[in-house]
Amino acid sequence: GGGDVEPYCHDCLTKLFHIPSSTCLTPSNRRRYIADDDMYDEIARLAMETAQEIMMRSGNLEWITICDDVAAHPHPIRALVTRRRPSSSGNTLLVATGKGKVRCGIFSRQHLLTSSVESSTALPMVRDATIRGMRVILLDPNARGDRAGMTTFERSMEHLVATTTTDDDTNDVLHVLAHSQAGAQLVRYLKDNCHLTKRIKAVAFTDSNHNIQWVKDNDNLFRLLESQSCLYFKSGAAAAGCRERKVAGTEAEVDSFWRHRFGGIKTLWAGTGEHALTNWVARQHIWDHFDGGVRRCCEGGGDGAVGAGRRVVETERCREKEEVNGNVAASAVAVRRCHVHHGRLREVTTI
Repeated sequence: GGGDVEPYCHDCLTKLFHIPSSTCLTPSNRRRYIADDDMYDEIARLAMETAQEIMMRSGNLEWITICDDVAAHPHPIRALVTRRRPSSSGNTLLVATGKGKVRCGIFSRQHLLTSSVESSTALPMVRDATIRGMRVILLDPNARGDRAGMTTFERSMEHLVATTTTDDDTNDVLHVLAHSQAGAQLVRYLKDNCHLTKRIKAVAFTDSNHNIQWVKDNDNLFRLLESQSCLYFKSGAAAAGCRERKVAGTEAEVDSFWRHRFGGIKTLWAGTGEHALTNWVARQHIWDHFDGGVRRCCEGGGDGAVGAGRRVVETERCREKEEVNGNVAASAVAVRRCHVHHGRLREVTTI
């Protein structure tokens, strides 16, 4: 309460446990405790709601209702937005997840249940944005199902971007993390709203499925997608037959087909073969890109607050040892347990 941001531990991972046996859920034992279909969907729903509550506390976020026309659809369109806009920064972090049954701020239901909250959600991005004094917007493109994802994305952008408009757009800039289908939604939205491109200082596409050919007749947007403001992070799974681990942040090999589809965008390996973990494993490199976008939009030494925030992150960041598949860190010294108990998820911290 009171709008205070919850302190957190960089060395902690939040995981799901089975209470009676005190067993940590993993990909290999998940079916023993959570059956497929209806039970899986219900536990995943509870886990997503719990993760959203953690993100709200960590980033001082609140739910904003964008559209509640129950006559047209029983589910409202909402988003998680910073409760109180930081006075020291005109920078906004916008995060949009992919299609499917994942909801606001969630990248993977499977990894939320069997890996950790940190690796499967936007929680690390929310925390680091808060340190930098940035405003945070987490979209929920699947609020009305993935088939209505584009319409939901458009209505969310129209409502939330309008609320951040100022007389001088350069003082209110966007840093966008677009994962999977959200990359296509972003490009299609900007195609019809090209005036917003001047407010975008950095975009990180993670396994996005957009196509630059959609905007070949739009010079401003075409140039933006190939400029240093945009970066593409590619999972190992995106490369056919790729079995070797690709180090996060190293330049990825691309062929003529890739260049035809995505243009000349700088493409880096995300450091994992798991599509849903690209944002987690590559998070430090994503922030390097975003921090560079802040510097590009500032004149002289105007990035002092952001630089200070970045130094805090670099000093305190958990230096986990990633497994080959990019799953949970092996060096975590503490684990938060999220227990399913009487239809609710309980969170308990243990050392």
